[in-house]
Amino acid sequence: MKNQLNIIILFIIAFTSCKKETNEKPIENVIATESWKMLDDSIIAVTDRNILTASNSYNKLFFQTPSVFYEIDSNVRLKNAWVMGPDFDNGSMKPFIGKNYVIYFDNPKPQYIEIFDKNDIHSHSQTSINLKDNVFNNYYRQNSFSNVDDQNNFCHSFLSGPGNFDTCTFYINKYHLRTDFYSDYDLLFSKAIMRDFNLSVSNIHLIDDIIYYNLNGLGFRYQSSNGQIDTLEFNLRKMLKINDVIYATSQFSGYKGIARNPSLYCSFDNGRNWQIIGSGGSFGYANNLSNIGGKLVASSALWAICLDFTSNSIKTINTKDLRAQIKTITEFNNKVYIGTDAGVYYKSLSGFFND
Repeated sequence: MKNQLNIIILFIIAFTSCKKETNEKPIENVIATESWKMLDDSIIAVTDRNILTASNSYNKLFFQTPSVFYEIDSNVRLKNAWVMGPDFDNGSMKPFIGKNYVIYFDNPKPQYIEIFDKNDIHSHSQTSINLKDNVFNNYYRQNSFSNVDDQNNFCHSFLSGPGNFDTCTFYINKYHLRTDFYSDYDLLFSKAIMRDFNLSVSNIHLIDDIIYYNLNGLGFRYQSSNGQIDTLEFNLRKMLKINDVIYATSQFSGYKGIARNPSLYCSFDNGRNWQIIGSGGSFGYANNLSNIGGKLVASSALWAICLDFTSNSIKTINTKDLRAQIKTITEFNNKVYIGTDAGVYYKSLSGFFND
């Protein structure tokens, strides 16, 4: 597989046609496809169908809308619907649902990171991180948080310093979440990464206790155990680990004067070395990377593609009947659920890949 991934995947499909006169009627081959179905109003309320994020764990399926957190059981029946959420959707600051916790910002110019234990939702399961406690002079901006990993850790990145000053400082805070009787958190470390003029920060990920982030249009790998920071040499956007391989998408960049188009990269050694395995504008526009059936699925608001590295192929997923913008793609009990801004659609796993 590794040798196959060393080759840039290029797909050029040429279509030719010819017309031959005949008196016989052509035989039409009709291939039956599986239609997308929608979760009904008894599960996702018709007035609350904007799906911000989704996840599955402990044989349950979870959806977060701006105002409601939905818990669905293994029979795809509504188990709980809790009135909690960020109450806004600006696209880039969506909540994250981890194995045990959900986190989100309280508003587009956040004052707090809100946290709740999704496996034990009650009055004691919620806590908040006051962002003003973590910065100098109460100035903080360009906030981002990472995924919550399986050890219940996550990172918060931000800039400290007034926007009209000549310099500001880029910080990363790492937290551990825990629930005894109350949900709470521990600050594991706070690190000032860089101080410079007019910094620009976006995207932060936590994979195998390594922190990846994008600073001034360039990706970095930070190993907090020894303080080592490595440059990725591409404009990091999204990351996902499947089995032992980390995949990352990039946007256009010009590091060291070399133009790099949007691409898909992979690493077999926890992000120390990277190789390009696909190139094209779609990777720069992909909003999500998902593990569906052990395969990498990239998607934007209007399309989804499956990348099969065993056959060096890319398949466009049939989403033309959704009539809504794709927000999330989640596998659950041999079905695939697509959360959109107009509800949740689903079909079988085989239908998702083969239609």
